[in-house]
Amino acid sequence: MKETSKITWFISIVAFALLLIGLYVSLRRWFIQENFRLERATLEAFSAQQDAVRETQPDLPGAIRIYRCPANTKYFIDKNGNSFCCNGTVRGLKCDGDVVCTMSPSKGGIETCEAVEKRIQSGISDTVCPPSMPNYFENFTTGYKGCTSSELTASLDAPTNETAPKCRIYATDAENTNKVDSCANIREMEKMPCISANCKKTVTSMEAGLPALVMQTYFAGESVPVPRMCSSKASYGRYLTAKGQSTGALEDNPAICEVAKALLNAGKPIDGTCSATPATVA
Repeated sequence: MKETSKITWFISIVAFALLLIGLYVSLRRWFIQENFRLERATLEAFSAQQDAVRETQPDLPGAIRIYRCPANTKYFIDKNGNSFCCNGTVRGLKCDGDVVCTMSPSKGGIETCEAVEKRIQSGISDTVCPPSMPNYFENFTTGYKGCTSSELTASLDAPTNETAPKCRIYATDAENTNKVDSCANIREMEKMPCISANCKKTVTSMEAGLPALVMQTYFAGESVPVPRMCSSKASYGRYLTAKGQSTGALEDNPAICEVAKALLNAGKPIDGTCSATPATVA
Protein backbone atom coordinates (compact mmCIF):
# COMPACT_ATOMS: atom_id res chain seq x y z
CA MET A 1 0.00 0.00 0.00
CA LYS A 2 2.78 2.36 0.91
CA GLU A 3 4.47 1.77 -2.45
CA THR A 4 1.17 2.42 -4.23
CA SER A 5 0.73 5.67 -2.31
CA LYS A 6 4.22 6.80 -3.20
CA ILE A 7 3.62 6.08 -6.89
CA THR A 8 0.31 7.93 -6.78
CA TRP A 9 1.95 10.89 -5.02
CA PHE A 10 4.78 10.94 -7.57
CA ILE A 11 2.34 10.83 -10.50
CA SER A 12 0.38 13.68 -8.94
CA ILE A 13 3.54 15.80 -8.56
CA VAL A 14 4.55 15.10 -12.16
CA ALA A 15 1.06 15.91 -13.41
CA PHE A 16 1.03 19.15 -11.42
CA ALA A 17 4.46 20.09 -12.78
CA LEU A 18 3.30 19.37 -16.32
CA LEU A 19 0.23 21.50 -15.67
CA LEU A 20 2.43 24.40 -14.49
CA ILE A 21 4.70 24.02 -17.52
CA GLY A 22 1.68 23.98 -19.82
CA LEU A 23 0.27 27.06 -18.11
CA TYR A 24 3.65 28.85 -18.41
CA VAL A 25 3.91 27.99 -22.11
CA SER A 26 0.36 29.18 -22.73
CA LEU A 27 0.91 32.44 -20.86
CA ARG A 28 4.21 33.03 -22.60
CA ARG A 29 2.58 32.46 -25.99
CA TRP A 30 -0.21 34.84 -25.02
CA PHE A 31 2.28 37.53 -23.92
CA ILE A 32 4.29 37.17 -27.16
CA GLN A 33 1.15 37.39 -29.25
CA GLU A 34 -0.13 40.34 -27.24
CA ASN A 35 3.20 42.21 -27.53
CA PHE A 36 3.27 41.50 -31.26
CA ARG A 37 -0.29 42.77 -31.58
CA LEU A 38 0.55 45.89 -29.55
CA GLU A 39 3.74 46.59 -31.52
CA ARG A 40 1.89 46.14 -34.79
CA ALA A 41 -0.89 48.44 -33.65
CA THR A 42 1.71 50.98 -32.49
CA LEU A 43 3.54 50.92 -35.81
CA GLU A 44 0.26 51.23 -37.70
CA ALA A 45 -0.74 54.18 -35.54
CA PHE A 46 2.71 55.73 -36.04
CA SER A 47 2.43 55.28 -39.80
CA ALA A 48 -1.02 56.88 -39.78
CA GLN A 49 0.31 59.73 -37.65
CA GLN A 50 3.16 60.34 -40.12
CA ASP A 51 0.71 60.32 -43.02
CA ALA A 52 -1.32 62.99 -41.22
CA VAL A 53 1.81 65.07 -40.61
CA ARG A 54 2.86 64.81 -44.25
CA GLU A 55 -0.56 66.10 -45.31
CA THR A 56 0.00 69.28 -43.30
CA GLN A 57 3.69 69.50 -44.25
CA PRO A 58 3.86 68.59 -47.96
CA ASP A 59 7.55 69.54 -48.17
CA LEU A 60 8.31 66.60 -45.91
CA PRO A 61 9.81 63.67 -47.91
CA GLY A 62 8.55 60.73 -45.88
CA ALA A 63 9.83 61.76 -42.45
CA ILE A 64 8.65 63.71 -39.44
CA ARG A 65 9.60 67.37 -39.34
CA ILE A 66 12.12 67.19 -36.50
CA TYR A 67 13.88 63.85 -36.46
CA ARG A 68 16.00 64.15 -33.33
CA CYS A 69 15.40 64.70 -29.65
CA PRO A 70 16.95 67.55 -27.68
CA ALA A 71 20.31 66.78 -26.08
CA ASN A 72 20.27 64.29 -23.17
CA THR A 73 16.76 63.03 -23.96
CA LYS A 74 15.63 59.69 -25.41
CA TYR A 75 13.20 58.97 -28.22
CA PHE A 76 10.22 56.64 -27.74
CA ILE A 77 6.84 55.82 -29.29
CA ASP A 78 3.78 55.34 -27.10
CA LYS A 79 1.05 52.73 -27.63
CA ASN A 80 -0.88 55.16 -29.83
CA GLY A 81 2.03 55.64 -32.22
CA ASN A 82 2.91 59.15 -31.03
CA SER A 83 6.60 60.10 -30.90
CA PHE A 84 8.06 61.72 -27.78
CA CYS A 85 11.38 62.64 -26.19
CA CYS A 86 11.95 61.50 -22.62
CA ASN A 87 14.18 63.10 -20.01
CA GLY A 88 14.62 59.86 -18.10
CA THR A 89 14.52 56.12 -18.73
CA VAL A 90 12.37 54.66 -21.50
CA ARG A 91 10.67 51.46 -20.39
CA GLY A 92 8.85 49.79 -23.25
CA LEU A 93 6.35 52.31 -24.54
CA LYS A 94 6.52 54.62 -21.54
CA CYS A 95 8.80 57.36 -20.19
CA ASP A 96 9.99 56.93 -16.62
CA GLY A 97 10.69 60.64 -16.22
CA ASP A 98 9.56 63.87 -17.87
CA VAL A 99 8.25 63.98 -21.44
CA VAL A 100 10.13 66.95 -22.90
CA CYS A 101 8.44 67.29 -26.28
CA THR A 102 6.60 65.45 -29.02
CA MET A 103 7.57 64.86 -32.63
CA SER A 104 3.89 64.32 -33.35
CA PRO A 105 1.36 67.17 -33.44
CA SER A 106 1.21 68.94 -30.08
CA LYS A 107 -1.33 67.49 -27.68
CA GLY A 108 -2.07 67.42 -23.98
CA GLY A 109 -0.01 70.54 -23.34
CA ILE A 110 3.22 68.88 -24.56
CA GLU A 111 5.28 71.14 -26.82
CA THR A 112 6.39 69.99 -30.24
CA CYS A 113 10.11 69.22 -30.55
CA GLU A 114 10.14 71.70 -33.42
CA ALA A 115 9.10 74.49 -31.04
CA VAL A 116 11.69 73.40 -28.46
CA GLU A 117 14.41 73.19 -31.12
CA LYS A 118 13.54 76.63 -32.45
CA ARG A 119 13.69 78.12 -28.96
CA ILE A 120 17.06 76.51 -28.29
CA GLN A 121 18.44 77.67 -31.63
CA SER A 122 17.08 81.16 -31.09
CA GLY A 123 18.98 81.38 -27.80
CA ILE A 124 22.18 80.22 -29.53
CA SER A 125 21.62 82.69 -32.37
CA ASP A 126 21.50 85.59 -29.91
CA THR A 127 25.02 84.79 -28.68
CA VAL A 128 26.92 83.56 -31.76
CA CYS A 129 25.27 84.83 -34.94
CA PRO A 130 25.96 88.10 -36.78
CA PRO A 131 22.96 90.46 -36.97
CA SER A 132 22.72 89.98 -40.75
CA MET A 133 22.68 86.18 -40.38
CA PRO A 134 20.34 85.57 -37.45
CA ASN A 135 19.38 81.95 -38.12
CA TYR A 136 21.55 79.34 -36.39
CA PHE A 137 21.67 75.82 -37.83
CA GLU A 138 23.49 72.62 -36.98
CA ASN A 139 23.77 69.48 -39.10
CA PHE A 140 24.23 66.50 -36.79
CA THR A 141 25.24 64.26 -39.72
CA THR A 142 28.07 66.40 -41.09
CA GLY A 143 28.86 68.34 -37.92
CA TYR A 144 28.53 71.67 -39.78
CA LYS A 145 27.38 74.57 -37.58
CA GLY A 146 26.73 78.08 -38.73
CA CYS A 147 24.44 81.06 -39.16
CA THR A 148 22.61 82.22 -42.27
CA SER A 149 20.43 85.02 -43.55
CA SER A 150 18.22 82.40 -45.23
CA GLU A 151 15.22 80.68 -43.75
CA LEU A 152 16.01 77.16 -42.52
CA THR A 153 14.88 73.81 -43.88
CA ALA A 154 12.08 71.91 -42.14
CA SER A 155 14.63 69.96 -40.06
CA LEU A 156 16.40 73.23 -39.06
CA ASP A 157 19.80 71.84 -40.07
CA ALA A 158 20.56 73.85 -43.24
CA PRO A 159 19.55 77.03 -45.07
CA THR A 160 16.81 76.69 -47.67
CA ASN A 161 18.83 79.00 -49.93
CA GLU A 162 22.38 77.66 -50.19
CA THR A 163 23.56 80.81 -51.98
CA ALA A 164 22.41 83.13 -49.19
CA PRO A 165 25.13 84.67 -46.98
CA LYS A 166 26.26 82.35 -44.22
CA CYS A 167 29.13 81.96 -41.79
CA ARG A 168 30.62 78.98 -40.02
CA ILE A 169 31.14 78.08 -36.38
CA TYR A 170 34.34 76.06 -36.25
CA ALA A 171 35.29 73.36 -33.77
CA THR A 172 38.25 75.23 -32.22
CA ASP A 173 38.86 78.75 -30.90
CA ALA A 174 41.89 79.08 -33.19
CA GLU A 175 39.80 78.41 -36.29
CA ASN A 176 37.09 80.78 -35.12
CA THR A 177 39.61 83.62 -34.82
CA ASN A 178 41.73 82.72 -37.88
CA LYS A 179 39.05 82.07 -40.51
CA VAL A 180 37.60 85.03 -42.38
CA ASP A 181 34.24 83.24 -42.75
CA SER A 182 33.88 82.41 -39.07
CA CYS A 183 30.71 83.65 -37.39
CA ALA A 184 32.77 85.02 -34.49
CA ASN A 185 34.80 87.32 -36.74
CA ILE A 186 31.84 88.41 -38.87
CA ARG A 187 29.73 89.06 -35.77
CA GLU A 188 32.53 91.22 -34.33
CA MET A 189 32.83 93.06 -37.65
CA GLU A 190 29.12 93.81 -37.91
CA LYS A 191 28.89 95.00 -34.31
CA MET A 192 31.92 97.32 -34.68
CA PRO A 193 30.60 100.93 -34.88
CA CYS A 194 31.36 102.91 -38.02
CA ILE A 195 33.78 105.76 -37.38
CA SER A 196 32.41 107.85 -40.23
CA ALA A 197 29.64 107.80 -42.76
CA ASN A 198 30.15 105.39 -45.65
CA CYS A 199 32.62 103.25 -43.73
CA LYS A 200 33.46 99.81 -45.06
CA LYS A 201 34.11 96.91 -42.71
CA THR A 202 35.96 93.71 -43.57
CA VAL A 203 37.54 90.61 -42.03
CA THR A 204 41.06 90.26 -43.43
CA SER A 205 43.64 87.51 -43.05
CA MET A 206 47.10 89.05 -42.85
CA GLU A 207 49.05 85.81 -42.38
CA ALA A 208 47.97 82.20 -42.76
CA GLY A 209 47.51 80.45 -39.43
CA LEU A 210 47.19 83.71 -37.47
CA PRO A 211 44.08 85.52 -36.22
CA ALA A 212 42.26 87.55 -38.86
CA LEU A 213 41.87 91.30 -38.41
CA VAL A 214 38.48 92.97 -38.17
CA MET A 215 39.09 96.15 -40.15
CA GLN A 216 37.36 99.33 -41.18
CA THR A 217 37.95 101.90 -43.93
CA TYR A 218 36.73 105.36 -42.91
CA PHE A 219 37.15 109.08 -43.62
CA ALA A 220 38.57 111.51 -41.06
CA GLY A 221 36.67 114.59 -42.23
CA GLU A 222 39.44 116.34 -44.17
CA SER A 223 38.48 118.81 -46.88
CA VAL A 224 39.87 116.34 -49.37
CA PRO A 225 38.53 112.92 -48.31
CA VAL A 226 41.30 110.42 -47.71
CA PRO A 227 40.36 106.84 -46.86
CA ARG A 228 41.98 105.52 -43.69
CA MET A 229 42.10 102.02 -42.22
CA CYS A 230 42.04 100.69 -38.70
CA SER A 231 41.56 97.37 -36.88
CA SER A 232 39.42 96.53 -33.91
CA LYS A 233 41.32 96.46 -30.65
CA ALA A 234 40.22 92.88 -29.91
CA SER A 235 41.27 91.41 -33.26
CA TYR A 236 44.60 93.29 -33.39
CA GLY A 237 45.32 92.18 -29.84
CA ARG A 238 44.73 88.54 -30.81
CA TYR A 239 46.98 88.98 -33.84
CA LEU A 240 49.86 90.48 -31.82
CA THR A 241 49.52 87.87 -29.08
CA ALA A 242 49.70 85.05 -31.63
CA LYS A 243 52.91 86.60 -33.01
CA GLY A 244 54.36 86.82 -29.51
CA GLN A 245 54.35 90.63 -29.49
CA SER A 246 53.27 93.06 -26.80
CA THR A 247 49.78 94.57 -26.83
CA GLY A 248 50.63 97.36 -24.39
CA ALA A 249 50.66 100.19 -26.96
CA LEU A 250 47.15 99.60 -28.30
CA GLU A 251 45.49 102.17 -26.04
CA ASP A 252 47.15 105.11 -27.87
CA ASN A 253 47.51 103.67 -31.36
CA PRO A 254 45.32 105.46 -33.97
CA ALA A 255 45.51 102.29 -36.10
CA ILE A 256 43.03 100.89 -33.56
CA CYS A 257 39.46 101.81 -34.51
CA GLU A 258 38.36 102.61 -30.97
CA VAL A 259 41.31 105.02 -30.55
CA ALA A 260 40.71 106.67 -33.96
CA LYS A 261 37.01 107.13 -33.17
CA ALA A 262 37.80 108.75 -29.81
CA LEU A 263 40.32 111.11 -31.42
CA LEU A 264 37.87 112.17 -34.12
CA ASN A 265 35.05 112.70 -31.65
CA ALA A 266 37.39 114.93 -29.61
CA GLY A 267 38.47 116.89 -32.71
CA LYS A 268 42.06 115.74 -32.32
CA PRO A 269 44.40 114.78 -35.17
CA ILE A 270 44.58 111.14 -36.17
CA ASP A 271 48.33 111.53 -36.79
CA GLY A 272 50.89 114.31 -37.20
CA THR A 273 49.80 115.20 -40.73
CA CYS A 274 46.36 116.66 -40.23
CA SER A 275 44.01 118.22 -37.74
CA ALA A 276 40.77 116.30 -37.98
CA THR A 277 37.31 117.65 -37.38
CA PRO A 278 34.66 115.55 -35.62
CA ALA A 279 33.26 112.99 -38.04
CA THR A 280 29.64 112.08 -38.59
CA VAL A 281 29.24 108.53 -37.35
CA ALA A 282 26.87 106.29 -39.32
